[in-house]
Amino acid sequence: MAFYALSGLSNHVWYADDATGCDKIVRLKTWFDLLLAKGPIYGYYPKPTKCILVSKPEHADHARAVFKGTEVDEGGKDTGVEFTVEGTRHLGAATGTADFKAQFVKKKVSTWVAAVRKISQIAHSQPHAAYAAFTLSPTPVDFHLPIDARDLQAPQAT
Repeated sequence: MAFYALSGLSNHVWYADDATGCDKIVRLKTWFDLLLAKGPIYGYYPKPTKCILVSKPEHADHARAVFKGTEVDEGGKDTGVEFTVEGTRHLGAATGTADFKAQFVKKKVSTWVAAVRKISQIAHSQPHAAYAAFTLSPTPVDFHLPIDARDLQAPQAT
């Protein structure tokens, strides 16, 4: 990949055409600006409105100041880079504060519980249909649970 050479500017990973950077705010901004400037040469067109900047709360003011020219917008994604100190979903997992991760896990578990309950209700009268739904559906419950559990760190008990 052409942008692999930019690895000295920020710690980053790529998944298809999605890039993720993690570094000090100034270095991250340098990497972001370089992607905006050099990306189109290689057919990569970054869209600031699809970007999310996650900052630790104690660094929020510095992050806003450094990313000022990118129209960093707290809570919105219509005008520029979305900015948050809470967290966001990333490739199916959560990144951010412990509270954000706990809420994310709680929502996932609630979804799994609802799906299992629905399938178990169906199983009383139609066991074969319930089994097929559980194992063969496009998004089977037993398929997502281990993947999501692997990607998420368990929130620490307080």
